[in-house]
Amino acid sequence: MGNKEIAQSFELLGDLMELHGENEFKVRSYHSAYRNLKTWETPISNMTDDEIAAIPGVGKAILGKIKELTTKGKMDTLERYKIQTPVGVQEMLQIKGFGPKKIRTIWRDLQVETIGELLYAINENRLIELKRIWEKNPRRPKTEIRIPPAVCPPVSLCKCGIYCF
Repeated sequence: MGNKEIAQSFELLGDLMELHGENEFKVRSYHSAYRNLKTWETPISNMTDDEIAAIPGVGKAILGKIKELTTKGKMDTLERYKIQTPVGVQEMLQIKGFGPKKIRTIWRDLQVETIGELLYAINENRLIELKRIWEKNPRRPKTEIRIPPAVCPPVSLCKCGIYCF
């Protein structure tokens, strides 16, 4: 497993934990580990525990999770959060301009669990009901959402009414 894959695991873990309202300090530490690991030049899988622990933002807990990823190819904590989170909600994390906080609000308050449901909610102007989301310009979600190609079909086949990128 390469450094980018290890880093992406920590980004996803931080995002999923934030979706579930977990401790913000843990969330921040996983996002910090993501930022530091994604640009680390030495292959982490070839490093000793002491060398990995010397990476900024890597403490005992993160070191243990890195070791888990390099030996087992997966992280149990991340797998637990993936099981707890609907696949569609996880896919929403890929939408540009939608962070974990906005997605959590949409998921919890509107019970939206897929990108298709999100598109319906936008077309029905239900996002306007949510506080702090696009208060200044209620039309903004419709014009700013860009569905990732892995989630939405090619533009020629797309029926969502939103420009996919």
